[in-house]
Amino acid sequence: MPTILRIKGYRFFFNSREENRRHVHVATADGNAKFWIWLASTQREYFVPFNDYPAFKAATVAQILNMKYLPPSQLSWEELDIDIELDALIHPEAFPLSYKTLLA
Repeated sequence: MPTILRIKGYRFFFNSREENRRHVHVATADGNAKFWIWLASTQREYFVPFNDYPAFKAATVAQILNMKYLPPSQLSWEELDIDIELDALIHPEAFPLSYKTLLA
């Protein structure tokens, strides 16, 4: 398990043979966690938590990378039927999420 970074009691690492979805493990004396998607733009990085956007959990890396930027500030994954306003990632408390799956 190669370590990427150690800082303030946190160890960031990955398991190269664990699964195909790219993610990072974080371990501390209090517990462990996994984190998946970070979006980078020319101005900043955005974290997309799977708990808030569960449709990404089953998505492939190719599907996640197949994203379009819709000006002025929206990201869209047509194949996954997901649209995210960048402000919702910066200030999630201002955008209460309601996720529903439509059954055919």
